[in-house]
Order: sequence, then C-alpha cells, then structure tokens
Amino acid sequence: MSNQDSLAAAVLGNCIHEKRFHEGLCLAAGGDFERATAAFLDCVVGDPGCGEYVQEFLTNLGRRPATEANKSASMTTDAVQRAAAKGDWAQVLERGLRVLTEQPRDLKTLLTLADAAAAQGFG
Repeated sequence: MSNQDSLAAAVLGNCIHEKRFHEGLCLAAGGDFERATAAFLDCVVGDPGCGEYVQEFLTNLGRRPATEANKSASMTTDAVQRAAAKGDWAQVLERGLRVLTEQPRDLKTLLTLADAAAAQGFG
C-alpha cells in the first residue's frame, strides 16, 4: 500500500467515525442511549486516542439505567483482567468496551481500561 493509499484510508476512516459520532450525539439527544452507545463504541474502537469519542462514550454510559450483573458479564470481566495481566492492550480495549456496554458501572473494567489507555500513551 502506498503512502497515498494509506492517507486515503485514514481520511475515509476518520469520516466514518465522525459520521458515527454525529449519529451517536443525535441518538443520545433523542434519548436512545442503547443505540448511541453502539455508535460511540464504534468511534472509540476505531480511534481510541480521540478524547472526544471516549468522553461521549463514557458520558452516554452514565445516562443509561443501571443493570443487574450477570454471570456471563463476570466471565467477560475476568477475560479483560487476564488480557491486562498479559499486557494485551488491544484485547483489553475490545473486550473492556464491550463489557461496559452491558455493565456501564463495572468499576474493575473501567480501571483496567484506564490502565490500558495509560500503557498505550492515551492517558
């Protein structure tokens, strides 16, 4: 892939993330926090270093009603912890964000994601 192709792919990716971000803002403004979470999740996974995406993702999670923890969420949280112990920050990001979409107030996952962000220089 040439430098020009790489640049074009990066610009296209940014446009897609910006579109999803705007969509998430509109959904959240309309009170559809579930779908807004999915839109913001796409943005954060696509560009984890963008503080604006991360901030809106976390803000939107706070707007969602609390849910009861379930056993499968606990096993997924454990998988996040194992990935962190191995230093597999990509897995921590991917799994941790998905845990938060189901359990927005999972403190252990939030702290692990913060550690992953700091380890990757996003903090």
